[in-house]
Amino acid sequence: MIKILLIDHAPRPAQSVRALLSGSSTGDLKVHSVSSYREILNGFLSNAYDVCLIDSLNNGLKLF
Repeated sequence: MIKILLIDHAPRPAQSVRALLSGSSTGDLKVHSVSSYREILNGFLSNAYDVCLIDSLNNGLKLF
């Protein structure tokens, strides 16, 4: 299973990302969507994700 951390500026379900990735041949995917700075930081520090997708201007850039 591939675990994906989706950083998005607006809290919303990650269906669009799941739909986009559903055509891939990677197998099982688990997408966890976060939007607040604390959630983003916790996601990075947890080392629980294989991939991080950033769709955020403020929180993503602030983190880096």
